[in-house]
Amino acid sequence: MSEPSQLKPQRKNNGLLIGCLIAGVLAGGFVLVVGGGIFFLVMQGKRFEQSQNNMKQLGLAMLQYQMMFGHFPASAGSRGEGEPVHSWRVAILPYLEQGYVYDQYHFDKPWDAPENQAVASLTMQNYQSPRLSNHGQNTSFAVVVGEDTIFPPTKEESGFRGGISPAHIRDGTSNTILVIEIANSDIHWAEPRDISIDQLQRVSDGADPSAANVVPLQAIVGLADGSVHLFGPEITPDLWDKFLHRDDGQMIDWSR
Repeated sequence: MSEPSQLKPQRKNNGLLIGCLIAGVLAGGFVLVVGGGIFFLVMQGKRFEQSQNNMKQLGLAMLQYQMMFGHFPASAGSRGEGEPVHSWRVAILPYLEQGYVYDQYHFDKPWDAPENQAVASLTMQNYQSPRLSNHGQNTSFAVVVGEDTIFPPTKEESGFRGGISPAHIRDGTSNTILVIEIANSDIHWAEPRDISIDQLQRVSDGADPSAANVVPLQAIVGLADGSVHLFGPEITPDLWDKFLHRDDGQMIDWSR
């Protein structure tokens, strides 16, 4: 093997360096300059993109479920009048190409019963937001349960054994929240538990960013038409209320 030839000093291309720095910032990632070399750490940007994609897939799975059964899944499913035994996250597994996992679930048993431990022990990437800190099997995505949301607290209110049909979303599917992103989740993905509208905490409203199940300052939100949006501080509490309620007659002015 021949010796490496001695390289002549070359003028640094500052224009390229600055351009790469700007591109890295615009990509939502990080740029690291070490010893004249440029290393792009775009993990943050990629994680954000993956988080958005996961939300998009959840919305599409929900819509496929709705087309199959005529209504969205209930936030929590139960047998008869008993305690809830499965989450909507379990119900839509076949529409996330997780039919095998769905088939292993014992719907006649609670989610944390020994019969369901094999399923509950799985880490489901579909239900995690990579841009947030996730631990074990907890979900980053939840629905909001409330009297006039898409997920009412009782089956009787929905008019269906399952959940709400599009006909009951009179404010329009493009104006109504389906799924929200939460940080510091303590909700297992298979657990039939979500966020009550009365317990909803948002950092944009002054909530502690380290609180459990808090909506981050810049939150990824999925609407009932399958679209995905980023809700920041510009979404006021009044606007949040309008988006959460499906039949309050308060339409959203998207031109603002």
